[in-house]
Amino acid sequence: MAENSNSNLKAALRRRTAEFIAAEAAHRNPLKPLLQAIGRLGETAFLFGGTLRDLMLRGLGHDPHDVDIVVAKLTPDL
Repeated sequence: MAENSNSNLKAALRRRTAEFIAAEAAHRNPLKPLLQAIGRLGETAFLFGGTLRDLMLRGLGHDPHDVDIVVAKLTPDL
């Protein structure tokens, strides 16, 4: 039962994160283009911190003060 609950929470977080990124792009926020540029370089970016917490607790109606991103590896050419 706990495994199913975790799967549901993961799915909800993925959906809300995708919706958040799309909504931010609609407001001309550089988040989506930044993540796309990182992906084009073949790198992997991860969102973490309070933004994800707020998406789960408050949904899309809450504007975060900042978005924390870590890149798995970054080439020195950047």
